[in-house]
Amino acid sequence: MFKYIINSPEIFKNLIRVPLLSKFLTLNIESFDRVQTWDIYSKLIKHFRYGDVTGKETYCGRFTDLDDHIMVYLDANMSFHDVGCSTGVTSMDLYEKCRSKNINLDLTVSDKYTKFYFDGSYVRKIYDQSGSLKQIYIGKVLLDKNISTFFFLSKLLFYPCAILVGKKNDISNLVEISLMSPSIRSLHSSNNLRVIDYDIFSNPIQKFDFVRCMNVLNRSYFSDKLLVVGLSNLIRSLQQGGLLLIGRTDTFNVNKATLFQKVDECLVVLNHFSGGAEIFDLVEKNFKVEAAI
Repeated sequence: MFKYIINSPEIFKNLIRVPLLSKFLTLNIESFDRVQTWDIYSKLIKHFRYGDVTGKETYCGRFTDLDDHIMVYLDANMSFHDVGCSTGVTSMDLYEKCRSKNINLDLTVSDKYTKFYFDGSYVRKIYDQSGSLKQIYIGKVLLDKNISTFFFLSKLLFYPCAILVGKKNDISNLVEISLMSPSIRSLHSSNNLRVIDYDIFSNPIQKFDFVRCMNVLNRSYFSDKLLVVGLSNLIRSLQQGGLLLIGRTDTFNVNKATLFQKVDECLVVLNHFSGGAEIFDLVEKNFKVEAAI
């Protein structure tokens, strides 16, 4: 089976209303920069797949309850890192809430892939920021090594084609395409926040006063061993006295999360929300954890 590429966002939006048909289609990556409204963008991005296990599907208002709870901990000019923010719409929710209360966060939003680069026309090569080949378009056919085995032809043919294409070490002359929501792109362009590519399993980029990581470190995505690596990196990225919010949204759209504060080499539990983070047991097992006094 092959997966096929649709160039027009409007046509794609109509075709994916048919569930079975939507499985066989993806949107041309070049089309994302032409979408300027969240209503359309949200419908398109959740059907776009590029090999990342966590995907890009999210929605406005997803963390409203958590945002309300953490407002008491937020101060003006606090450095805040929203890790694995997907398209950034939930980051935007927090940004707007802070702005309404005159809190000016120094906000950094990140995801493993916030942008891609491409070149070519009939044979189009898609690269990530490191110059690693992610996908190949041959006409209307998508080739991707990380795609489901259901599309075995799209998966298998990627390998010989990738050998012919090779790695692109220099991406400076390629066309850049953002995978972030229109509102985040606009704020980034006006220098009101930073957007960075960051893999939670790599070393921290800097230290922050507050780090939020929702719906990334899930057992349905990664092994316990990898989850501990991710947790360690998050903790290392905290300033002394810094706050860490981790958790996931369950199948009933309930946000199960835990808020910690870094005190010396210890994580102090400030609050559990809806029973706490799914991986709280891993935190207790692998790091020094104390209850708040």
